[in-house]
Amino acid sequence: MPCETDYIECDNKQLGMNQLLNLLLTTLASGDPAIRVCDASGGVPGAVTLPVGNFVFVNPLGNDGTGAREDFHLPFLTLNAAKTAAQAGDTIYVYGGTYNEANPLFKTGVKWHFVGQPILNLSASSVWWDNDVDEIIEITGDAVVNHIGTGQVIRIAGPNTVANINFKSVTSLGNAVILLHGGSGTINITDTLNCTLVNHSLRFDGNASYTVNINTILNSATIGVASCVYVKNSALIYTGHSVVNSKLIQCDGIFSAVRMDYQNMPGTLIVNISEKIIRTDNTTIDPQSNNTVMCLGANLIINGDIDGQFGHAIQMSGNQPKTFIHNGNAINNGDLPLVGHGQGGIAFWDDNNGVLTMNGNYTSSNAETVTHGGAASKLIVDGAIYNQQGVGVTKGISLTATAGPVLLNTVKIIMDLAAATPNGIGAAAARDVKIIHGVSSNAGPDGNITNLITGTTYVVDADVE
Repeated sequence: MPCETDYIECDNKQLGMNQLLNLLLTTLASGDPAIRVCDASGGVPGAVTLPVGNFVFVNPLGNDGTGAREDFHLPFLTLNAAKTAAQAGDTIYVYGGTYNEANPLFKTGVKWHFVGQPILNLSASSVWWDNDVDEIIEITGDAVVNHIGTGQVIRIAGPNTVANINFKSVTSLGNAVILLHGGSGTINITDTLNCTLVNHSLRFDGNASYTVNINTILNSATIGVASCVYVKNSALIYTGHSVVNSKLIQCDGIFSAVRMDYQNMPGTLIVNISEKIIRTDNTTIDPQSNNTVMCLGANLIINGDIDGQFGHAIQMSGNQPKTFIHNGNAINNGDLPLVGHGQGGIAFWDDNNGVLTMNGNYTSSNAETVTHGGAASKLIVDGAIYNQQGVGVTKGISLTATAGPVLLNTVKIIMDLAAATPNGIGAAAARDVKIIHGVSSNAGPDGNITNLITGTTYVVDADVE
């Protein structure tokens, strides 16, 4: 690099290790601070200028004792010392290396930029926290975060906080790794977000409205409510509107991969998945906890496939108004029904004022693929239902004695005819069921509905309300 060589010669001195390290580590993107100025031919500059105002530098060979704001040649060694020196309007540049930090890193008006995938081993309870007041939080670059604290890496509660956050990956032992009580903005993690010990990887409540782009969201915790994406029931009723875009959401602990807690919440969460949502733990068959996606309140839209593994792929229950739309395919291995829409029998889990819309292919080897038991709720299906259970009494759609209205639009129900009684749609005796036309099935004497239903009302070419 002739410019660096000429810089050394024209400066008539040998550069120290800090300067050389920065020259080697720094890959400047558009808008980054200039480090040197060469003449037009790339040769010896008439004067070397370092326009580094409003910047603070950190690298592994820095020195907190001699580090100085606005001086590229005098970097700091630790993130906390750089934060202390930084002033509002500054950007702290952190270069590749490993940093062990025990202090919070948020400071009003100070931005962070990480270069060369520095590894941050952080132990503060709340690393970047807006202290529950409106702030601007900006973190860019490609840091690899290992959080060994008990709280959050990101905690935002100010209702008008604006946060734009970028990391390479985040792994945490804490509770609610990214906790969004309020504000708006964008969160990007190019690799993985993983909560390994306690509760949620990504949590929303309050008026939090964000676009979240994370390649893989994991939760491998074995205690607490170990959800990957959680809309929490708390004093902060969720009124926000957020979108989560991910390739894979995988929960290896108890409870759901995606869970909306019970409360009358007007907010909306949209989850777009390119691969699948999956829950792998099989420690319990409790319907409350053994499910991949649970909607107890508010409005949830899942665009993508759901793998229920040993439990429900979709569980929709609770006594709060809610809307759940699933556009995609779902499967499970049959330990529980693929879709549980209202448990029935237990008052709290009776499904009230809920609308579950299923658009896709739904396949299970349980005796029942879809159960519908909410008295004041509605089930809408447009797609195909497959039951692969080959023994006993089986049902593609099972309607309890309290089941609410059912709309079936262009639905195909395929049963394993090796079963003793393969019912395309099976309902409790003496149960009135209103079903729209457009249903085909290879089971049942009439091609549509099993003769287990008595007093059935057929509604043809009309909506069911």
